[in-house]
Amino acid sequence: MNEPALGSAAPPPAWTSSIAVHHADDATADPRAALTRGLRAAHATGLALAEAAEGWILAAEADDLAEAFATLQRDAEEAVHRVEYILAGLRKGARGGTSWIGPAAAPAAAMAATLERVAQETLRLESLAHDLAEYQAARLLRMSAEEYQASARRLAALSSEEAP
Repeated sequence: MNEPALGSAAPPPAWTSSIAVHHADDATADPRAALTRGLRAAHATGLALAEAAEGWILAAEADDLAEAFATLQRDAEEAVHRVEYILAGLRKGARGGTSWIGPAAAPAAAMAATLERVAQETLRLESLAHDLAEYQAARLLRMSAEEYQASARRLAALSSEEAP
């Protein structure tokens, strides 16, 4: 399978899912603590996505691929700001989160699947926030999840366009 055209220089690492969240532990733990833990992970993930996307923008030869990564970078940065806003409202800090993704060599299709997993984790947090009557937080998380899903669809489409 051919991948979207990248420059001859070594591309920055892609991202793959490293989600090792223990949701069973969250069910028995304090829901607010689980929300805070999840928000910190979402923050770390957004930072990792924004940083990785910057490298992929520079490495992309195809304009549509560079544009897709630029959109992802903006969306990830906005998601980080949303999470910071939510955490500030909860009087919590963003430090200490473990990212849901990690660097690895991966084709665009795998990156799209990773973004979809990030979106699903964000929707899980949205549901938890809603259950805790944190409705504004829930809405902001839903916005971020929808943006991640849109980026995943776009990367998947670009990946399939390049395939023979």
